[in-house]
Amino acid sequence: MPAAAWPDATKLPPLRQRDGTPLAPAEVSAVLELLRTLPEPARVTMEQPNPRQPWRRSALPPDLRANLVALRERCGEQAINDWMAALLRSWLHDIGTGTARRYPWVVPAAGLLGGDGCAVLLGNHLRGENHSLRCTGEVGVDALVEMATRGALLELAHLGKKFPKKMRGEAAQRALERFAAEQQITADQLQDRILPDSGLDASGNRAFDYGPRQFALIIDEDLKPSLRAPDGRRLTSLPKPNSKDDPALAGAARDAWKLARTQIAHTARWLALRFETAMITGETWSAGEFDSFFRSHPLARHVVRRLLWKNVTTGTCFRIAEDNTIADRNDEPVDRIGTGDIRPVHPLELDANELEQWQRLFADYRIVSPFQQLDRPIFRLSDDQRDVRILSEFPNPIVDVKALVFPLESRGWEREAYGDGGMVNYHTKRFAGSPVVACLEYEPGAYLGDLLSSGPQYLKNLYFVPPKDAGRPAGALPLSSVPAMVFSETLRDVYTLVPLA
Repeated sequence: MPAAAWPDATKLPPLRQRDGTPLAPAEVSAVLELLRTLPEPARVTMEQPNPRQPWRRSALPPDLRANLVALRERCGEQAINDWMAALLRSWLHDIGTGTARRYPWVVPAAGLLGGDGCAVLLGNHLRGENHSLRCTGEVGVDALVEMATRGALLELAHLGKKFPKKMRGEAAQRALERFAAEQQITADQLQDRILPDSGLDASGNRAFDYGPRQFALIIDEDLKPSLRAPDGRRLTSLPKPNSKDDPALAGAARDAWKLARTQIAHTARWLALRFETAMITGETWSAGEFDSFFRSHPLARHVVRRLLWKNVTTGTCFRIAEDNTIADRNDEPVDRIGTGDIRPVHPLELDANELEQWQRLFADYRIVSPFQQLDRPIFRLSDDQRDVRILSEFPNPIVDVKALVFPLESRGWEREAYGDGGMVNYHTKRFAGSPVVACLEYEPGAYLGDLLSSGPQYLKNLYFVPPKDAGRPAGALPLSSVPAMVFSETLRDVYTLVPLA
């Protein structure tokens, strides 16, 4: 299809003005022609890994920038965001046909006019393995930066966490650090302030309006969004409008549901990772931060009340009940959290009786945690292990290479930096704030040139060393000097590897 003919404006949803009336086809064509005049993205090269993009708002010619502002004013943010998301979705759908290379203006246009709907689409795309073949790369990161909505910033945080050592991940991290510096807070603090509410009200509820019918949003025990129909039936998606429904309201509701469903799932996964990491590293929030950013947040509260928390200053444990009140292990109400620092409890911190009591209470209320918490396997150092430096016996010593490398790396382990002859023979894991690094050696080793064909691996040694001695068993420390949390989490990672059948 010739450049001037894509996209087919008749296949896009109407672009409506603030009063609800759609723009005429000729006016929509004029909008598309305006977007086609956006400067082409600058190419990322080794010499210029982060080039200044000429399409960014601050670099646009004044007349072009004024026209984009006028368009947004004429249509309103929600209407232009929804239309832009439909355009971007069409572009991504046709990407295998070479559309992306012929129409490089689409991602910049999404950055300049899009909102959370575009952010979700770009975030999913950038986390894919073939993003660089699809003509987005770091331009997509710049588009998220240009949007600067909460949803866009959360997508940047996802990218930075998943790809900390790849160009798009590093670019996302740098962008978040700049946003944080502007607000004079840390990048971690920024991440707590950018959680989108997905349209939920202060009580964590939302309804999608068809006019005569409304469908209530439900977030189930697995933190997955679904819907409740007026007759009480549970639905996984909104139904097609019937003759009595308001077609405009129903269309808007269906678009809003698609965005909310994806955004809720993304945010829940992000919070689960954030809280699990805090449980392991000991990161805390003040009682005020916990209340403001999590307990009172319309969406975060759904995650918070599925976990056990601890005020590390007072040593008391508590949970957040369904009605957002605070309860102790006897299920008695607590007036307030008090002052002090709050974080998720690690079961290693609880004695057997306390752990059992909390497990029973969570089971009674059918509370499903977003990650292993109270049911998490824990490993304590035995007396006869205190002077041991290297562990060489494992319950499941033979593991397929795929069941070794990928599960370890999904939990934060890193491959040997330079394998001998292209072979990788160990993985290491660093724990934030810890003075030791865990090292797991295996043989015959995984060949980097053909990882998936490297065959079964035999677990050889597990030991802990100072960071400077990573991969050197001669520097292994006695296990008695390894922090209890590091020891337990390391053994959990290794002992839960699936053995070769």
